[in-house]
Amino acid sequence: MIYAKVDAADTVLEFPIQEQQLRQKLLGVSLPEDIKDADLEGTGFVIIDLFSSEEIPKPTLTHEVRMIKPVKTELGWERRFVSVECLPKEKNEARIAKLWRGILKTRDAVLSSTDYRVLRAFSETALGLPPSEDPVVLETYRQALRDISKQEDPYNIVFPPTPFTKK
Repeated sequence: MIYAKVDAADTVLEFPIQEQQLRQKLLGVSLPEDIKDADLEGTGFVIIDLFSSEEIPKPTLTHEVRMIKPVKTELGWERRFVSVECLPKEKNEARIAKLWRGILKTRDAVLSSTDYRVLRAFSETALGLPPSEDPVVLETYRQALRDISKQEDPYNIVFPPTPFTKK
């Protein structure tokens, strides 16, 4: 959860504030584990909800999304976001490289989760048994996973659908 310090006129004075920071700022106040709006009454702090009634912009290769000061609406305090051009070029490249690392880590985990299927098919074939899964389908899927790194836009990665049915 994220919090903000506001004045009597609902002007945001400090934002964002993490829960640990809030607890340090309110050392003299007994706060429960699960902080609610009522727990913060009279402290000058408010809970900023996770939702936003406005559409959140999507990051692109040239723009990142930043959270700005929240606003008070009839629904409560809401987060707000803006799309900002990534500058300088090195920062943008570092951000995209980090995104690719996350994508490839996910891809590698999915590939690893299919390793047992390859080993089982290999063992069944070596024993003269019919494979329980079509090796061509299995390898085609695994190759499609490897080819994810050939996609150009890390914000619009399309993972291949799994050919396996859950049992």
